[in-house]
Amino acid sequence: MSYPIWVTKSGEKIRINKMSDSHLANTLRMLKRGAEHKRVREISLMREGYMMLQGEMATYYAEQEMDAAEKSSWKDWTPRIFRRMEELAEKRGIRWDE
Repeated sequence: MSYPIWVTKSGEKIRINKMSDSHLANTLRMLKRGAEHKRVREISLMREGYMMLQGEMATYYAEQEMDAAEKSSWKDWTPRIFRRMEELAEKRGIRWDE
């Protein structure tokens, strides 16, 4: 199985299976924080945009989108590589989300 490549802050490319346990755990925590921030920011932007809408159909669909975003989990906002990293951490027995 080929593992995806992660690009570090310094620009180094590394396959996630070659990351140390601490690097993997720290990266997962960073991605979680980013996803939480992105979710909150997007919901806020939706609310701002909602105030400018006119028409029943526009407001109806905007409300549907806002409801879905508000019910979503931070995991819904993570990049695809997150799931592979999380699987790898679980396989190694790394507890990163405590």
